Amino acid sequence: MRMVHIDYITPGMVVGEDVPAIEGNIPLVRKSTVLSSDIISLMRKNNVRFAFISADKTPVKRSGGDASPSRVHMPVLKPTINKALRQDAVNSIEALFADASIGISDIHDSTATVLKNIDGIVERLLNSLDGQSIVSIMNLKSYDDYTYHHSLSVAVLSVAIAQQMGFSKEDLQRIGRSAIMHDVGKIAVPIEIINKPSRLAPDEFSTIKNHSASGHDYLVGAIKDPDVLAGVLYHHERFDGSGYPTGVRGQDIHLWGRIISVADVYDALTSKRAYRNPVPPGDAIEYLMGSVGKDFDYDIVESFLKKVDIYPVGCIVQLSNGKTAVVYNNENSLRPVVRVLPTGEILDLYRDRICRNIVITKLLDAESDQPAAES
Repeated sequence: MRMVHIDYITPGMVVGEDVPAIEGNIPLVRKSTVLSSDIISLMRKNNVRFAFISADKTPVKRSGGDASPSRVHMPVLKPTINKALRQDAVNSIEALFADASIGISDIHDSTATVLKNIDGIVERLLNSLDGQSIVSIMNLKSYDDYTYHHSLSVAVLSVAIAQQMGFSKEDLQRIGRSAIMHDVGKIAVPIEIINKPSRLAPDEFSTIKNHSASGHDYLVGAIKDPDVLAGVLYHHERFDGSGYPTGVRGQDIHLWGRIISVADVYDALTSKRAYRNPVPPGDAIEYLMGSVGKDFDYDIVESFLKKVDIYPVGCIVQLSNGKTAVVYNNENSLRPVVRVLPTGEILDLYRDRICRNIVITKLLDAESDQPAAES
């Protein structure tokens, strides 16, 4: 038996477990039902996203009670962006950094071409995100070329937040452009500081704090859009005025800078770095919520929580009790219902008293049981 996304369920498949209804105790679809087009349409109308499908193509007759599944396989999760777009985006971001490395204060002939490519990537990104009520970042992570992949992830998250806030399509394109270029100023920071596997010394931190202003100064010669430039300049400002480079506070921080800062911090916390392992998504969310009013704008964090799928249904997680489980229902995004592997035991991390001391400690790759990276 395996959990399958609704987009990959086809007529003739056999339901392996009851599909619950939104309300009431009667299942929407019962176990062992052979699915038809009409039943699949009914599931879609009732917002069913995943279902357990039997490995057999014919109904399974059981005697002596239901046996627990020996294994629940990782479903085919529909990616937020496909591999081709992800790779093209990373290549374009790398080209932007290479162009900037020629001279941080010099705009050269190739810059216009690079920026045109960036605009094309952002347009494809918007098309990919269009219509997605919830955005998953499961397939955005990579432990290589951190800065490039981080720039892409921050763009995806920033656009997702802006979608939730009701931005127009034109403004989504512009904030995506700003977010994907937000770290270009790091080209002015020595590589040994960027990749230092330990805490930065005060003088090193002072150097890296210059990158947002450096990125702004580099782009100002080629980009005339003040909002795009402001997102790059202000993405390290903090709501209480403790950020940099200007120390501006509250609503005086440009809105795009406030949006990109939330996306930037979340992705940085949940990514593997030279000096630390990734923070579990739940812990990163707790950090964002705990820092509202100090570091972040409440409305932007709220929009992030409504739009981004922290633990997508079907993802594999490790629990604090040492067990491995698959997320079964994530109506409570931080404490979902999980199905323990290989026993099939269901744990409601939010409602069950016995689960109150159990938390998700990390996302795992379904095949290797390693922290989830790039798919």
